[in-house]
Amino acid sequence: MGSPALDNLQRSDLATRAELEDLLGLALAPPVVVVTVHPTTLAMTLGAAGGDEVGAVVAAMAAVPATYVITMPNSDPGNEAVRAALQKAAGAPRRTAVEALGERRYWGLLRHADAVLGNSSSGVIEAPALAVPTVNVGDRQRGRIRGPGVIDVGVDAGAMAAALRTALDPSFRQRVRAAEPPFLPGNAAARVLSILRGWSPPSPPRKVSVFQA
Repeated sequence: MGSPALDNLQRSDLATRAELEDLLGLALAPPVVVVTVHPTTLAMTLGAAGGDEVGAVVAAMAAVPATYVITMPNSDPGNEAVRAALQKAAGAPRRTAVEALGERRYWGLLRHADAVLGNSSSGVIEAPALAVPTVNVGDRQRGRIRGPGVIDVGVDAGAMAAALRTALDPSFRQRVRAAEPPFLPGNAAARVLSILRGWSPPSPPRKVSVFQA
């Protein structure tokens, strides 16, 4: 059916550049990069240092001049260290850090973004739907479908910076815009509803075992 999140592509009330700049207190001078880093809980379970990814991301940001809009991490274990590092990084010029923006504002921001950097699923689902290149960091999104605009990199600041420069290159962005997106373009809710309306459930309902004797 596609990702229900992509139904936001059809919205007409997404936040404008002026509204976002007023909210963020920052001019969205291009290039605009949206940064989201969440704790990588599997890596932490296996004993990896929790700050490795966010530290490398912060170093990559320092190497590539841009306007950075940083969204805060989720509440998974290890979020405190990630949050502290991102808040500190947001103190540099042309940067700001915000909590969750909500769908209307976040999708509005993506419409004005030139690239996404981090390890969030939005980089491999929402951003490709708008032909916004993504530098996807580490293994957090391993196994998900990839579009041609997703550049996977390891936890290495130099590799991230190089990938971000590629993502911001006009020729790369043009190829991404010309490519087929990896997901159906919105209207997932309508497709689901259409199927449910045409479905006649068994009466009485029966459970079907997947195991055979």
